[in-house]
Amino acid sequence: MKELRRNMRLIGAFVVVMFVGLAVWFAMTVFTQGSIWASDVRNSRLRATNSLRGDITDRDGNLLATTAEDGSRQYMKNAAARRALSQVVGDTAGMSGTGIETFYSATLLDISTSLVDRLSELFASKRHVGSSIQITVDGPLQAYIADKFPEGYRGAVCATNYKTGEILCAVSAPNYD
Repeated sequence: MKELRRNMRLIGAFVVVMFVGLAVWFAMTVFTQGSIWASDVRNSRLRATNSLRGDITDRDGNLLATTAEDGSRQYMKNAAARRALSQVVGDTAGMSGTGIETFYSATLLDISTSLVDRLSELFASKRHVGSSIQITVDGPLQAYIADKFPEGYRGAVCATNYKTGEILCAVSAPNYD
């Protein structure tokens, strides 16, 4: 009987230790990756939010992506330039796994805003606008190179500033659409 009690205590202690370990692991994961989860394109709550994503501009301030008042995300009007920049800028529908829209979604939504600031925006009936991002890519240069890329060929062109490491353009073919 004593041995059974001892075994039950060991099993109970093991379960408690495993539960505490799991809780610590979960807390650390939420702390380190919470903003990634919250801003993931598959998060359906993002479409229901009152927040507007920040703008994405190129090195010269040309608007690459912005959010309209109705909450829809709008990209460059020029279709060739939009396709050329699609791998760099990305999209909010999750069609492009790469790009600024995916990797900097937490910044564009500014989900790190304090609860007090969010509540004050809510009571003031103001829409929360995320942070804007300026990238080193030159939009017109990217569109020009994409336009000059030989039709039907596969490959890539990347122009960088070797002194600073800035990526000025990154075009690959075939592209989207």
